[in-house]
Amino acid sequence: MSMPPATREGWKRIEAWLRDYRRRYSPAAWIHQRTGFDTGYYLLSVFLGLHLSIFLVACFRYTPGVHWWLWPTCATLASLYVVDAVLANTSFAFFKGAPQSALRAVLLAFVAFWNVALAFAVFYVLAIEQPLTYGQALYFSIATVTTIGDSTVHASGMARVLVATQMITSLYFVVVLLSIFVSWVEDD
Repeated sequence: MSMPPATREGWKRIEAWLRDYRRRYSPAAWIHQRTGFDTGYYLLSVFLGLHLSIFLVACFRYTPGVHWWLWPTCATLASLYVVDAVLANTSFAFFKGAPQSALRAVLLAFVAFWNVALAFAVFYVLAIEQPLTYGQALYFSIATVTTIGDSTVHASGMARVLVATQMITSLYFVVVLLSIFVSWVEDD
């Protein structure tokens, strides 16, 4: 059964937008166009920024006068990164051929995946009712990604939605990356 032409064209537009997103609209592309820095610098700055966000939110969660601007700022930055990571890694699935450096691409993919775990650690500090330290939030996020779980932290309410979202996002991320790596092997 074939797809109607209008539907096929709609999907082709979405694929074209995803390719354009990675090349033109993503924060990594924007930084590269203006400064000449490549994706590695963007991922490193996100890595440092998310670690700082986890630390600040964990330390100042109950400090009066700080949480009204700190929470939304850190949560917005973490959310934007997760959306960017999903869109950018989805767009990679539409590029054919191997990268210039497969090792570099694998390392950057690992850093991007790690950054998604860091972004969710920011969310967990904000959403889980029991106070989490920097290390506890990071461990809970990693335990969620690896599906091990953490019996010392009990997610309820919105935190359960975050756990499910992280698991789905991480699974999607791994599937897309594996499909890309397999396509590289097939191209050789």
